[in-house]
Amino acid sequence: MIERQAKGASEARARVHAEMAEYFWLQKDSLLELDKIYSLPTPSKIRDQKVIVRISVPKGKVVQVDPDLQRYVRWSVN
Repeated sequence: MIERQAKGASEARARVHAEMAEYFWLQKDSLLELDKIYSLPTPSKIRDQKVIVRISVPKGKVVQVDPDLQRYVRWSVN
């Protein structure tokens, strides 16, 4: 699940700002490729935009994370 967040004068404006954040990912078979960054179209202003990627992995499956992404990853077990 890809979740976008941002700030704005109202909830509706914050939603518009959040939706401007462009984030790309690709799935090839069992490989999931996630970009390290997101971008904003010009002339968008910075409104504390955030992109949160939530991935659910079945119990017993192995996950390998590229070392370049390690600092961006937070694990939780539900």
